[in-house]
Amino acid sequence: MSHWLARDRLEQIRLQQEGPLAVARPEIQEKLNIGPEQIALIESIMAEMNEARGQMSQSGSEMFSQLVGPRDDDEDQKARRARMKSPQFAAQTKKMQSQMQKLRQRSDQLERQAIQEISRVLTKRQRQAFDRMLGEPFRLDLPKGQARPGAGASPPDGGKAKAAADSSPAAKARPGTRPRKNGD
Repeated sequence: MSHWLARDRLEQIRLQQEGPLAVARPEIQEKLNIGPEQIALIESIMAEMNEARGQMSQSGSEMFSQLVGPRDDDEDQKARRARMKSPQFAAQTKKMQSQMQKLRQRSDQLERQAIQEISRVLTKRQRQAFDRMLGEPFRLDLPKGQARPGAGASPPDGGKAKAAADSSPAAKARPGTRPRKNGD
């Protein structure tokens, strides 16, 4: 594969990973001929999502700080380890993990919502052009028993994205349709 083909394919894979949120990038907006009003709407959608995610991240950090507590320089390592092995600490850890899972689910929900809103901003032609930019779906099929780097957790959507990707590269980006404001 030539250098240029490889670079193009990597860009397709990058777009597949980013999904429709990639339209926030100026070079993608230019390729799709996204107008100034659309850009303003996309920026607003992204800002709203990022602000909510930032608040959730802050909340997660606060939960962790409450769990671990302030670092007491006078507390020796043995006392700290003993505290962390206590049943109370284990119960607090389990509660925090549950809360963090809820935050991750809410973050995923915010992303799906942003994707739907962005999809509504784009015209039919722009969505079709974006779908073409994605190229062939990228699948990493490893031999059975061999895990991907970073594997171990189940996908946040329970594997639905893979099923959607099998039917259309951008199918998961447009789970529902609404009348378009852009006339297309």
